[in-house]
Amino acid sequence: MATKQGTKVVTKEWYEVEAPKQFKNLVVGEIIADSPTKLIGRTVVIALSEITRNIRLQGVNVKFRIYDVLNKRAKTNFVGYEITPPAVKRFVSRRKNKIDDSFVVLTKDNIAIRIKPLVITAFMTKGVVEKRLRAKIRELLFKAIKEMNYEDFSQVLISHKLQDGLRAELSKVYPIRTFEIRMFEITKSKPTKIEIREDFQEKRKSKKEEIEEEQTAEQEVEQQETKTGKSEQENKEQEIKGANQEKKKKREEKSE
Repeated sequence: MATKQGTKVVTKEWYEVEAPKQFKNLVVGEIIADSPTKLIGRTVVIALSEITRNIRLQGVNVKFRIYDVLNKRAKTNFVGYEITPPAVKRFVSRRKNKIDDSFVVLTKDNIAIRIKPLVITAFMTKGVVEKRLRAKIRELLFKAIKEMNYEDFSQVLISHKLQDGLRAELSKVYPIRTFEIRMFEITKSKPTKIEIREDFQEKRKSKKEEIEEEQTAEQEVEQQETKTGKSEQENKEQEIKGANQEKKKKREEKSE
C-alpha cells in the first residue's frame, strides 16, 4: 500500500503479529505500517477464543504489546486480559451479590500488576460478609502472585487454574457461585498495601452462626417460592378439573 506525504510516496507494508510464548508463538493477525520501528510499543487486542479456538472464551480479550520486529513478524509481550462487559453481565443474576475490587500487586520478578477480581456469591449477603470476602480475596491473590513470576502467573490465569483454586478457598468463607479475574494489566502504579490478617480463621469461626443464619434465610425464601409455585399449579389443575366435570354434566343432561 502506498500513500502520499506531500510529494513523497510512502509505502506501507503488512507485518504478521506473533503471540508470546504463553500462546505458543502463534500468528494471531496482521498489522500495517510504513516502518517496522513505528510498530514498537503498539498494542494489539484480540479475543482469546480466536487463539485457543474455544468458543467459551469469546467474552475474554487479551492484549499484546509489540517490542520487536524481525523478518516482517512483530514480536509481542502479554500485557493485559479482560472479560468484556456483556460477558460480566451474564455472570450476574437475581438474589446474588456481586463483589468487585481493584488493587496492584507485585509478582516474584517485581512486575506490577493491576488486578480486578470479580465474585458472585451463591446467596444474598450482608455488608459484613462482603467486607470479609473482599479482604480474603486480596489476601489470597497477594500471597499467590508474589510467589510466581509473571510468566507463571499468566499461564495459570489463562488455564483458569488460578481462578478455580481461589474459588475453592473463598467457598470456605462463604458459598461462592463464580470467581473470575475480570481484568489485569501491567502498570507503573505502586503496589497496594494489603493487610494479611493472621487471625482471620478464628474470626471466621466466630461468625459461623451468622453465616448459617443467612444461608437458612435464603433457603427458606427459596422453599417458600417453590411452595407458592406448587400452590398456583394445584389451583389451576383444580379449575381445569372442575370445568371438565361441568362439561360432562351438561352432556349427560342433554343426552337425557
